[in-house]
Amino acid sequence: AVDAAWAASPRGRALLARAAVVVGMHPDEATEPLVRAALDAHVPFAVVPCCVFAHAHGARRLADGAPVRTLSEFCAYLAEVAAARGVAVRTARL
Repeated sequence: AVDAAWAASPRGRALLARAAVVVGMHPDEATEPLVRAALDAHVPFAVVPCCVFAHAHGARRLADGAPVRTLSEFCAYLAEVAAARGVAVRTARL
């Protein structure tokens, strides 16, 4: 599983250092950790999020303070996480 501990581990750091891109297709609860790991490693990423898991991640808030409950809000939240690190993201509806 991709999480902060894995990304900081020697194996995780080595894998991310060699990665050309980090991709998550329907990554469920790994979506945000995947994005954060890619940002930390300065590696481009692409995700196709599917589930918000709002009940499990009730602390997620958009910049305006609104809770993240819908898929659209989750995508906006991930874009804000990236923007806070100086990375612009592109979104597309598939």
